[in-house]
Amino acid sequence: MLKKSIWVVLIQFIGVLLSFVTLYFIVGDMTPEVYSLVGTYTVILGVVNTFSHLGIETVMMRETLYWTEHNDTQKVVEYATQSMFSRIFGYIILLPLLLIYIFYIDYTKYDHQYLFLLFMFLIGALASTLNDCMSLIVRSKGGYVFAQFAKTLNNSIVKTFGLILYLKFGAAVYLYFFSLSSVPLFILFYLYVHKSFSSNFIQFKPMLKKVWESRFLWLRTDLDYFKNYADSILVSILFPAHIMGIYSLYKALENMAKDFIEGFFDVLSQNLVRFKGNYERLCKEEKKYNMIRAAILGVVVIVGVVFAIYSSQIISICNLSNYDHAAELVQCVFIVAIIYILGKYEINILAFFASSKLNFNLTVLISVISIAAFGALYFIPSLYGALFQRIIVYLTTTVLSIALFKKYRTEVYTRLFK
Repeated sequence: MLKKSIWVVLIQFIGVLLSFVTLYFIVGDMTPEVYSLVGTYTVILGVVNTFSHLGIETVMMRETLYWTEHNDTQKVVEYATQSMFSRIFGYIILLPLLLIYIFYIDYTKYDHQYLFLLFMFLIGALASTLNDCMSLIVRSKGGYVFAQFAKTLNNSIVKTFGLILYLKFGAAVYLYFFSLSSVPLFILFYLYVHKSFSSNFIQFKPMLKKVWESRFLWLRTDLDYFKNYADSILVSILFPAHIMGIYSLYKALENMAKDFIEGFFDVLSQNLVRFKGNYERLCKEEKKYNMIRAAILGVVVIVGVVFAIYSSQIISICNLSNYDHAAELVQCVFIVAIIYILGKYEINILAFFASSKLNFNLTVLISVISIAAFGALYFIPSLYGALFQRIIVYLTTTVLSIALFKKYRTEVYTRLFK
């Protein structure tokens, strides 16, 4: 599994390099006002990916390797099919609210200039949520390397063509192309996992039954919205377009760091599902994990210190001088990355092993604190208030996860929870 994690990191490294090329040539050249449209698309993706997720694929993440170990492959097909069906159902429910949002944003921020582009964002969001579903299905079977490879390949092609289109035709053509960037990945994922689907399981009532049975899992995902995405939608509503553009840059960097961390550590953690109930083996794997975590944490701290010393030079090299407070954005990313790594094992073990009700209660508590942290935008009505809220959210998640893991460690390692 460590070998798989290393492959995932190497694949992600290619993606990071391409992201920096995009930052240099496109983000660095755009004004914050225009780049705020990317932030608007991110808001739409956040709403769709979160609230169209109805918990079935999360059950797969927790159980598929266990089912496979016990030769129950038919259940894998059943859950995979109904997870895709549930995503489409969730998207249809969300569509009226999404239409209200894009009309509001187009009227208040963009003076009716980008309505058709915003409609294209809705199409891209549908492809994106289905991609998210298929990615979870692939990962639930242990296919982390393919899932990451597919995403990186798609991003590589999209960013290469996007760069060419931007340099030749400008921002408008690039943004239309960007709005449909999820479609090639949809085709790639579908070709890979289509044998996991069967029309025999496209059934409404059984799907709703699974949604109800996994209610603590999807309610947890919905509450996670306040932790992961609500800040972006608040910034898009409360602040002018150029501030939204600057904050969109921060979110892009934060997500880049988060994806890098999750791509490595989630492979290690999800593989442990096959050892459910095996206390001694899990304790042994925990020691290995902690050694790896300490080494990676040391590297991140060193890189963060180097950036702090040479921040102005690095920002200039990355062509981000057009964005006010760019150095502070990157420094905040390093802070949240360190906090996230400190609690990543505990976060994952609770997600994969603890009861769905315990996970739900934890998410409720984190969400309440996250909502309270939005008060920072009242007392600090600026970019710094939004950044402070991000630090509070990550710190809360890590501290509470570590505390609960220590309290329930033996129980989580020895019992089989649903």
